[in-house]
Amino acid sequence: MSRDIETHDEGLLDNYLRQVLSSLKSRHPIGRFGRPDEVGDAAVWLLSNGSSFVNGAAIPVDGGYLAT
Repeated sequence: MSRDIETHDEGLLDNYLRQVLSSLKSRHPIGRFGRPDEVGDAAVWLLSNGSSFVNGAAIPVDGGYLAT
């Protein structure tokens, strides 16, 4: 049976979340999460004339995560 997280457990929860985020970052080839502007830049490129010959392609914007 799980117990509810109470106010005095916030430090424990914060520590756990920091550990989870650190673990996730360490799995990325570039060692960090992507920034919103990086994802936005890919979307802008797809909407531009520069991508006019791109058709039916899946373009991951994941910092190389899927390549590992």
